[in-house]
Amino acid sequence: MINREKLKPVTARQEDVAFRISNSNIRVDYESRQVFVRDVLHRSNDEPWKSTGIEFGLLPSSAINRRSSRIVDNELLFDLYLRGIDIYANKLTEGKSFHSLIFRWSKIFIKVAEFAWVNGFFNLRDVPAQLWERFYLDIVSGGWTKVLAIEARAISILSANPIPAEDYLDRERNKKKISVHKSFLEILGTNIGGNDINVAKAIILQAADDKSLQNSGDIKRYKLGIRPVTSRSVVYQVLNALDVLAQVDLQKAIINLPGGSRHKFSMNKGRQGSRTTNMDPDTWAKLLVHAYWWIYDISPIVVRFVVALSKAQQKLIASGQGLIQTDHQNSGDRLDLLRELPERALLEKQTGYRITNYLKANCSGKERSVNLILTYLYAACFIVLVSMNGRRKDEIIGRAIGLHTSALKNVDKIFGIFECEFYMEKHINDYRPHYINDVTRMALEVLGQISNIAWLLADEPEKPTKGRERKLFLIPNFLATGDDFNKWFSFGNGTTRIAMSDFILTATGEQVRVTPHMFRRGYGLLYHYRYENAQLVALSQKYGHQDVTQALHYVSDTADTPHERTAIAKWSSPKKTLNSKAASFHLELLEIVQEVGDEKLRKYVSEVVDTARTFSGGFSKLVARFHRKLGGALRYGALDSSQQKKILADTLIARGHETNPYPWGNCMAGNSRKHSACSPGGGEIARENASPATCGRCAYSDTAQVHLESLKTDAKSLEGLITSHAGTLKERLFSEELVDLLKVISFHEARLGGAT
Repeated sequence: MINREKLKPVTARQEDVAFRISNSNIRVDYESRQVFVRDVLHRSNDEPWKSTGIEFGLLPSSAINRRSSRIVDNELLFDLYLRGIDIYANKLTEGKSFHSLIFRWSKIFIKVAEFAWVNGFFNLRDVPAQLWERFYLDIVSGGWTKVLAIEARAISILSANPIPAEDYLDRERNKKKISVHKSFLEILGTNIGGNDINVAKAIILQAADDKSLQNSGDIKRYKLGIRPVTSRSVVYQVLNALDVLAQVDLQKAIINLPGGSRHKFSMNKGRQGSRTTNMDPDTWAKLLVHAYWWIYDISPIVVRFVVALSKAQQKLIASGQGLIQTDHQNSGDRLDLLRELPERALLEKQTGYRITNYLKANCSGKERSVNLILTYLYAACFIVLVSMNGRRKDEIIGRAIGLHTSALKNVDKIFGIFECEFYMEKHINDYRPHYINDVTRMALEVLGQISNIAWLLADEPEKPTKGRERKLFLIPNFLATGDDFNKWFSFGNGTTRIAMSDFILTATGEQVRVTPHMFRRGYGLLYHYRYENAQLVALSQKYGHQDVTQALHYVSDTADTPHERTAIAKWSSPKKTLNSKAASFHLELLEIVQEVGDEKLRKYVSEVVDTARTFSGGFSKLVARFHRKLGGALRYGALDSSQQKKILADTLIARGHETNPYPWGNCMAGNSRKHSACSPGGGEIARENASPATCGRCAYSDTAQVHLESLKTDAKSLEGLITSHAGTLKERLFSEELVDLLKVISFHEARLGGAT
């Protein structure tokens, strides 16, 4: 647990480190030299402050240190680290990835410091331009393995040390898994991880098999690994971290960095990274069919089973036997409780599985645990939710920003219209309501019923979890209570990996790679290639992108491989046929609409000329003015009324006027009329700006009594919304809208002859 008394945002020991951190999301324990970053989005019962790991950073032995030492014990480096992390943190936007970006920057700093030490420079300002240029090229051509000379240093350590190379390896009993002992990395004074450690392990294994090779220290006798080109994104991250260190105080900043664009260098030299691939439509369809089966056919039985098991457990606890912890999960009384449930037999019959235990992940044959059955259902709900709504993984299942038990709202009970409150990452960083389809509603209701049981089991009676903290993807744990024992659904990670693999195999008949982001991309592909009149702007708004080109990447830049080209072809295969049919139908429909519109306009002209009714809106005045103007012409004045009406209507139609209906009135401007009220700066018509208030002052609007009644109905609806959202931001927004609407109603009532 973090010592909160030491986590002060101001310096505790000014005599050691003079720099003062300004960012409130970074805290420093100057006594232990630990630095912490705040997880901006976290659950209330989670620890928000996490160590950046700088206290574990090592420096190799050198002329000033015979042995490896800690970075934080070097005053110059620790001061530079604090200055750099403060600048970098102030550049970042507070969001879900804030702390992970700080972690990544810290790891890069540690390795950059190691690079300087390896090359004999104990102040980063002293590193010459030639060495930085080599750094740039080495990070591209061989990554940190080449930059830090891991192979040469490992060979040198082995030859200089009498300890057999084998002693630096940890082998499991079956000898299949071999790892490098921590002591070797400490002697090496390195901060590498992952694949870079595998490089060192390959050197140690060769030396362990040949004692003379170890003693020789000859790098030419070793078989060295092939170093792949580093991806563009990683190269850019490293260069960007160096740039931050060049922006600190002039007396502290690193200098001599190569000039030019970091982004251009990364793009030109780095390897093109692999984007999320597109899921084959056949695979997606099979997964959705299987998910629908779990939600529509199996979930009612699962809910009954969970409720029954929960009641039976509570009865067992009430009898004084208490909860049995996980190490006794299959003890007799617990298994008897499970076997005796009639709902278990019904669930087994419907699924074809035998439910034999509570928690086991690896089950053979048709045997399954309670946890596996629930994970299958949660997987089905996740696939539906992300497929049908185009959301990111954490926006669905995230412990901090995922869906919560009160996210589902019934907008209209009569018509069965529902909306769901989804968190929108990166740009909006808040929850927003979205209309949803029926299977999404069903998935949310199922998750709500089961997660309520999960929270009942997990919560302490005196401290129940409430509001948005009460997430949907908590799996009931029937073996233990408390937050430490909570089981969260996580697509393909941790304990759910086996369950997800089994779900995919059952659905598709083969083991295919599926990632959560494939469903989000699939949503865009389905919308773009299957629906006519698909607008990229609409897709971008659905995704929550600020830039339309971000959505464009989802549907256009993934045809680089045969698999991708096949997927794109399948998504778009019927489009040409649909386009031709749609175009033909569209032309026919336009002709019909035009005829009806012309007829309505002629009727409207007749009513204005004959003063057959009262009018509100500017267009009746415009028609009357045209009528008077034409009346001054001898030929027009000599015509009878029906002929005058025809000429007047023909003139208006020729000018491009037509009827476009809205709930609050008709727009008679046509498609190319300038200077309408909705036009920005008197330019072309912009109906997306239309509203009751805007149209009410327009020269091309027409409002009749039926429109006025519609406006009054809208006013009553707003009054209801104001009452239901009392005390919220929505109440203020609806109130402002109602004030404007009542002004419009009053205006039209005066024009149309008073209230009705």
